Amino acid sequence: MQANDQKFHDLCYRSLLSQFNTTRTLSDFNVSAEQLNCFGIDLPGDCPRYWGLHTVDCLITVWHMVDCLDVGYDYPLNLSNTSVYALSRMNYSFLLYSFNTSRYNADAASVPDQLACFGMGKLDVIA
Repeated sequence: MQANDQKFHDLCYRSLLSQFNTTRTLSDFNVSAEQLNCFGIDLPGDCPRYWGLHTVDCLITVWHMVDCLDVGYDYPLNLSNTSVYALSRMNYSFLLYSFNTSRYNADAASVPDQLACFGMGKLDVIA
């Protein structure tokens, strides 16, 4: 048994639950090592919480991470308050997945996703 496994193996249920809750709490307060332990990722500085609510700065950071542009129709500052709130409630992995899907579909010639991510579609380039 590895050292980490043994550490948990020797804990009673309440202590184990307490240890896991501490890890999750610290990970939601931007402690990188605990984010890696809890979620398997180190969140960007503007996104201190995995589960949300995310700030607009966090949404913009993730938007830029997937290489979408500020002129994209779905750029967080271009959205309604209701849409921004819905995005801010997503867990970080689903938020990243959602933005990545839009970018991937835009690269695969989906005009609605090209407009969402880049602010232009195939017809805009031809015209």
